[in-house]
Amino acid sequence: MKTIEQLLTTMNLFKNINPNEILNILNQLNPHTKKYEQDTTIFHPGETNSLIGIVLKGSIQIYKDDYWGNRSILTELGYGELFGEVYALTNEILGVTVKTTAESEILFIDIKKILECSKLNNSYIQLVTNLLSEFAQKNLLLTRKIDILSKQSTREKVLTYLSTQSLKSRSSIFEIPFNRQELADYLCVDRSALSNELSKLKKANYIDFKKNKFILKKQ
Repeated sequence: MKTIEQLLTTMNLFKNINPNEILNILNQLNPHTKKYEQDTTIFHPGETNSLIGIVLKGSIQIYKDDYWGNRSILTELGYGELFGEVYALTNEILGVTVKTTAESEILFIDIKKILECSKLNNSYIQLVTNLLSEFAQKNLLLTRKIDILSKQSTREKVLTYLSTQSLKSRSSIFEIPFNRQELADYLCVDRSALSNELSKLKKANYIDFKKNKFILKKQ
C-alpha cells in the first residue's frame, strides 16, 4: 500500500516538487483524509468551503440542480484530480453539489496557508505554479462544455462530445465516465432523445457502442 506522500508524487498538483519536500508542504496545509461510501454528498449548495479536495481513491461528480430539480452535470473527477479550489480561494457560496460515484477517499488541504507563508521556497513556488495550471485545465474543460452546449441539436451535441472524448483519449475507441442518464444531464438533453439519437448514429455507421464504451467510425 502506497503512502499518501507516495501517491501525491504522481499527481499534477505536486509535479516537479522534490518528494522529500511534499510532506513538509503538507504539514503546512492542515491535511486530513476522509473516506466516503458511494453516493455520498461531500459538499452541498449554499455552503461555504475553505478546503481543496484531492481524490486519492474512487471518483466524484460535480453537478448543479435548478429550482425544479433539473440536473446539469458539470464534470466527473477521478484519481489525482482536484475540486473545490475556486470556492476555497474566493469564499464564494457553493452553487454546486459534489457527490461520490464510487467508494472514495479524499485528501483535504487548506490551500490558503500557502499564501500566508512569509518565505516561499522553490517547492512552494512550484506548488502555486501547479495550482495555476489546474485552474487553466478547469477553464479549458469549461470552454469545451460551452462549445458542446452551444450546438443546436441533440445530434450535434452528441457528436461534439464524443469527438472531444476521442481527442482526449487519443483514440477512436474510448470509454466515457457517464451512464445514459448522466450523459443526458451533462449534455442538457432529454434521455429518450439521447438514446434515440445514439441509435440513429449507430444505424448510420457513425458510431458503435456498448454501455459506456464507444467507437467512432470514418464516413
